[in-house]
Amino acid sequence: MCILNIVSLVSLDGSMRTYRIVMNTKNRTGQGSTGYIAEDYVANMLKNEGNKILARNFSTRYGEIDIIYIEKSTGDLVFGEVKYRQDAECGYPYEYVTPQKLKKIEFCAEYFIENYLDELPKNMRIDVFSVLGEYSNIEHFKNVTG
Repeated sequence: MCILNIVSLVSLDGSMRTYRIVMNTKNRTGQGSTGYIAEDYVANMLKNEGNKILARNFSTRYGEIDIIYIEKSTGDLVFGEVKYRQDAECGYPYEYVTPQKLKKIEFCAEYFIENYLDELPKNMRIDVFSVLGEYSNIEHFKNVTG
């Protein structure tokens, strides 16, 4: 199911703009729900650090971006991928972010920028949040490339 979310963003010139963003609202119970809990935890952590969340679970025909936000300290537009694993028996969460997945995120990011932003931020990047076991065990990898 998708919902229309109205997001207000402050442009670089200080003016306020309003955008319509369609967000995917997948069922957060059952299979895969721990991944959504990890995404919620990361989003709350980012908000608590003063970052501005622009979208969550942003879906296009190219794929999905877990979290899109403006980083408070730098003003960077960040496209975040959250990976969760209960344990490292089959590898660490960040190891599951493949070059193919990064390419999908890049396509989604281009779509988001072209359709929802009036002007480009100075810097943009892809970050990966690797959550292992307890949700307090988060590794943040900045500016990940494939």
